[in-house]
Amino acid sequence: MKSVEEARKLARPVSHDYIDLLENRYNQLRRYTSILVKYLKFNSTSNSSEPLIEATNILNDMNENCKRKVPEYAPTEFIINRWTKCLYEKDDSINCHYYEIETLTELKNRIRSGDVSVEGSKNFKDFEEYLLHRDEWNIVKQAGTRLVVDLDVKEYLEERINSLNSRLKWFSKNLDKLEGVTIDNSKIHIDRLEKDTPNEAIQLSQKLYKMIPRIKLPDLLLEVLK
Repeated sequence: MKSVEEARKLARPVSHDYIDLLENRYNQLRRYTSILVKYLKFNSTSNSSEPLIEATNILNDMNENCKRKVPEYAPTEFIINRWTKCLYEKDDSINCHYYEIETLTELKNRIRSGDVSVEGSKNFKDFEEYLLHRDEWNIVKQAGTRLVVDLDVKEYLEERINSLNSRLKWFSKNLDKLEGVTIDNSKIHIDRLEKDTPNEAIQLSQKLYKMIPRIKLPDLLLEVLK
């Protein structure tokens, strides 16, 4: 019986997935995860990330109040199918360890993709924070800008569309005069450009490099220091 139990623990699923092994590392994660959700403020930049932010707040509340059970109203919309097999217990309750691990894993992915921002961060702040404030932008527009495009979005798009249409018309009329450009099955094909550097020049360059004596870097540094 002991051998069978040891073999069961060593046996891996056919998919070679590692999720079921993460619970063994849960105590190691707990060294910083509770501090992370307590002191970092996360904001959603899209509606799809709102359940994830709510789950993060629930984890913080559980830590603050020493709760060990995930509440029934905890959101699970953001959890992918890969984690579902380990998320629920036999009585359909939520496994606290895997819920926290999955929440933090998805939080990492959403932060990297830009769907979740971190307040006070330079690399993961909200995209709107990179832009000028609306009041400041209105002042700049009145004072005048050095932008060469129209500031009105409708006029800008109209100008770009007209420019694109005129270029497409010119391209259609002069297609037969263009070298290396053809249209096949409604797709534009452009011939590969030839090398500007002749093979003789490349061979000469290789010969010149072989003539340069090899110098060890320490010896070169000593000569520079002298």
